[in-house]
Amino acid sequence: MIFDQIAASFQLYEPDVVNDTTIVNKLKSRIVTIIDDPNIIHPYALFAPNLSFKSILFNYYSAYQQIILHPKVIEITVYLSDLEIYQLDLMTPVYLEQTGNHYIILELQVNANNTAKAKLIQM
Repeated sequence: MIFDQIAASFQLYEPDVVNDTTIVNKLKSRIVTIIDDPNIIHPYALFAPNLSFKSILFNYYSAYQQIILHPKVIEITVYLSDLEIYQLDLMTPVYLEQTGNHYIILELQVNANNTAKAKLIQM
């Protein structure tokens, strides 16, 4: 299809097996643009440019991109009680009062005396 290179699209027709023709579905243009060009056999719907994967990443996930592309990694040593180790959820960011920032736990190594070396990525 002609638009595959620039955006996601889908066909707006379905075959009518009984009459051996094609039925064109009607669609309101809210998040898509209807492409009904005489040079194209069947009309297509093309997603609006602001819904492309790149534009969604740029508009809504730019902070996440900065974290991933330019991570600020710190290494700390902390004391963790047995209960804190047991209840620790590695998927939940931690807050360090000393820096005033939230961090993602990248690596955690707990020693026998309950001291832990941690690598953290600043959010």
